[in-house]
Amino acid sequence: MLIYLASPLATGSQAIKALKDSNVKSVLMNSNIATVQTADGLADRVYLLPVTTEFVEEVIDREKPDGLFLQFGGQVSCDDLERAGNNAGV
Repeated sequence: MLIYLASPLATGSQAIKALKDSNVKSVLMNSNIATVQTADGLADRVYLLPVTTEFVEEVIDREKPDGLFLQFGGQVSCDDLERAGNNAGV
């Protein structure tokens, strides 16, 4: 499951923990290295990348997730990330 977080909120950490408890691999994308979600060992894999359609598509192509969880707390374009998921077939 690819989780894209553009927010420092702890709810993303809870989502990652719930996936881990359910034995679902989590791949985290976050452009903010100072958030709790990027803590070592929380997600199975972490990508610290800018919020762009190109980077999201690249991670989707590499990881081949079954689905996407999106969380936003800033001025992030849901449309861009939805388009990236659709373009990658997720």
